[in-house]
Amino acid sequence: MTADKVALVTGGGTGIGRATALQLADQGWRVVVTGRREAPLAELAAENAAIGYRVADVADHAQAQRLVEEVKAAEAAALPLKRRGTADEVARWIVALADPASSWVTGQVIAIDGGMAIA
Repeated sequence: MTADKVALVTGGGTGIGRATALQLADQGWRVVVTGRREAPLAELAAENAAIGYRVADVADHAQAQRLVEEVKAAEAAALPLKRRGTADEVARWIVALADPASSWVTGQVIAIDGGMAIA
């Protein structure tokens, strides 16, 4: 299951983009499709609850940047801590577990995901 994964499919209202979005959603992904025309995007989103959409022309740099920021904000809002972790926060755990003082810690899975695993 890939429920913790989000795919952004550009040109997702028709053709290969549409087929890709549907297959990803069927595999358990949350999918955001984008395109210039709202009607085909809305139709696709109505077919599968795991698919959302945003009208945007990704050839326009400003629109593409705004779209990425919207997706990041939505992802952060879904996390219990309401934000994405920083590289430094993850690196601290890597360094701590690599320290010889942590040699007694074996066979563990430590989720450094801001609570995403339990959300």
